[in-house]
This record gives sequence, C-alpha cells and structure tokens, in this order.
Amino acid sequence: MKGELKACEEALRKAETQFDRVNAEDLAAEYYTVNEFNRLAGSCYLFLGLPGKAEPILRATIAELESKRKSQAIALGNLSLALIRQRKLDEAADAVHRTIDTVELTRGGGGLNLAFAAGRELRQWRGETWVQEIHDRLFALMSTA
Repeated sequence: MKGELKACEEALRKAETQFDRVNAEDLAAEYYTVNEFNRLAGSCYLFLGLPGKAEPILRATIAELESKRKSQAIALGNLSLALIRQRKLDEAADAVHRTIDTVELTRGGGGLNLAFAAGRELRQWRGETWVQEIHDRLFALMSTA
C-alpha cells in the first residue's frame, strides 16, 4: 500500500512463508493456496505500476484457478489491466472478454469491478469497434444484474 517495491516484496516473502505453514488440518487450508498467493503477487505488481512483472504471474495463475471462478475473474481482470497498460491491445481485448464471461457466471464483485476498470482504461480507444463491443458487453452485464 506504500507503493514501494522493496517493502512490497518483503511483505510478499513474509506472506509466502505463512502460506508455506498451512497444512491440511487447517480449517481454512483450501483458501490459502499458492494460486491465491500468486493472484495476490500479480495484483501487487500491477498496483506498483509493473504490469510487465504482473503479467506472467497472472497468466500462470488463471489456469490454476479454474475451480475457483471468482478468484479467476479477479486474476483475469488484473491481467486485462496489465495488458492494457503494456499496450498489448489484442491480448487485452481477449482477456477482458474472458473476464466478462467469468463474471457472467459468478457475479463476483471483485471481477466485476476489474472488468469495469479495464473498460475505463480502454476509453482512449473508444472509437475502435473492438472497444465498443467490450463496452456493450459491460452495459449488458449490468442490465442483467
């Protein structure tokens, strides 16, 4: 939250140490997985303005979160933002569509917020047909909520 890379990476190391201590006997063990840690790490790097560092972490995490669709929607939304910020627009469009697909299934608030954040970041390309299609899908998503 300080916006400092060194402090963030230290906090991630401490969190990883805590995750390593989780075992099958912990009641909340299913919620503390390496995939959740990686989703968190990807979000941290994105927040720090390092979308290139966030992208590979988020890509690897998305496939592993297939059974946790709400968490997957958050990772997809963050991946969308990372790609937009790197100007990888074709990949970003695909990621935003995948985020919307997942949010349509889960109705998860975190994924929904990130889908709309991606939509806002695409405003500079709003004259492009592919961005208009994403915005149409976002409006449709809200009309069915």
